[in-house]
Amino acid sequence: MRIALLAPKGDFDKAQGEGTLRYMYELYRNMKKVESEYSSCVEKVELPVRKHLSKRLSFALGNFFANLGEFDIAHSLTLMPMQNLRSRNTIKFMTIHDFQFLLVPELSSDVKRSALKKIWWSRTFLKMPVKISLSSVDYIMVNSTQTRDETIEMGFPKERIFVANHGMDERFISAPLKKKGHVKRFKVGYVGAFRTRKNVGFAVEAFKMLPEKDVVFELWGPPKFEYNMLRERVKGDKRIEFKGFAPEKDLVKIYDSFNAFVFPSSYEGEGLAIIEAQARGLPVIICKKGRIAKEIRRYCFEAEDSADMARIISELKRSGYDAKRRKTAMDYARRFTWKNTARLTLEAYRKALKEMRGSNLS
Repeated sequence: MRIALLAPKGDFDKAQGEGTLRYMYELYRNMKKVESEYSSCVEKVELPVRKHLSKRLSFALGNFFANLGEFDIAHSLTLMPMQNLRSRNTIKFMTIHDFQFLLVPELSSDVKRSALKKIWWSRTFLKMPVKISLSSVDYIMVNSTQTRDETIEMGFPKERIFVANHGMDERFISAPLKKKGHVKRFKVGYVGAFRTRKNVGFAVEAFKMLPEKDVVFELWGPPKFEYNMLRERVKGDKRIEFKGFAPEKDLVKIYDSFNAFVFPSSYEGEGLAIIEAQARGLPVIICKKGRIAKEIRRYCFEAEDSADMARIISELKRSGYDAKRRKTAMDYARRFTWKNTARLTLEAYRKALKEMRGSNLS
């Protein structure tokens, strides 16, 4: 089974960033580790980004002319069209990370003056090219059951969708856990962006409602989007600290400094920060109304509103995190590895080959 993983040139580089780009790097790296178990040869096909074209148009043009006919599977690792002149017998896959930009575009609006324009553009012009991209492939890979259901809503056949949850960095599992003895201050943490959809103001309001003085709320993330507005909102409350960008090399140490973790996002395609925190033994509190996949939110504390989140924090501070629940959540979270993502993806290819070609692959 010969497999081509397709992405714009440079996107397989680990240094490119998180999210989709991290997925590209980790999927290729981990598929190479296990390819022999699946009688496979995995190759990355990097399509050039042309000087006067966007990345999307460059990918579409490069993919159209690429020689993919020599591969059994060609897999675009993001939502890009897969029309190709030279791949009649190649089975085409595409990974979908989420449809937030299309289903709830108002959560993409980080600058108020452009909000209505973004929503109008998304709802008026984006649905058709998305459907065209979906129709150009045989199978879809998604990162969660929630994205699977959204893909079905977009009209793609359920039987041709595979779920492979994304994984976390190995450090979150391999680094030894440190025992937390008696602490002078109960520390609640948040790590992530300050975009509208992250709904950080929900957690800020919850913390302002806490009567306790021996608590602290640390927020880690780049000073962009709603960062300055939120800082203004909490002026005078010295318990709330904005720490700035969280260096990648220090992430485990930062998580381990918390006693509880909040992730009040309104929408996540998956929400790996939840799994990372649980893998480090932390109780995680989310917003109950947030759209987060059921397999990710499974062991979270769910807050109805900011007052309820404040109540949960106070209860955790007073009574602690139940040891049995902690272990169950931690063991569950540690199953989300990039190696498992790679294995599930390779198994999907094997099933697709059997379905479309009647292959007797074992």
